[in-house]
Amino acid sequence: MKNIFLILILLVSFIYGRDDIYFLPNDSEKFEKSLEKLIKKANSSIDIAVYNFEYKKIAKQLKKAAKDGIEINILFDSKKTQSKKSQDKKLCDQKNINCTIVKNKKQHIKLMVFDKKVAILGSLNLTKDSFEENYEMVLITDDSKILDQINKNYTNLR
Repeated sequence: MKNIFLILILLVSFIYGRDDIYFLPNDSEKFEKSLEKLIKKANSSIDIAVYNFEYKKIAKQLKKAAKDGIEINILFDSKKTQSKKSQDKKLCDQKNINCTIVKNKKQHIKLMVFDKKVAILGSLNLTKDSFEENYEMVLITDDSKILDQINKNYTNLR
């Protein structure tokens, strides 16, 4: 009986475990669908650290999530918020969106964490060019060791 229970746990972990890698621009459409799904399925929080955030479509999805009660925390780089295309001004005045403008160092991390359980990390800025023109790599993971480190360090950055 113990062996059947163990096999069942391993099978569930295998089925629901997640490590997906995307190479953009080739996988852009597939990745964008995964990102949208993660935003929509968030239950409590989305933590973001991004160097450059100009993509209006993603900003719109995050604003909707915030209206639905999801707490969103975003770390922006101060230099990039000076860009006319930066979405910080459109996001930071929204209820449930908490913004931190990093001024003492370059905030160059590209990261999104959903409910502290699934992370997206890689080279991707949140710009249209990053999805359509640039060569980018993105990993989606739910590895608990990685998430423990990410969540601990993200909290320290804020």
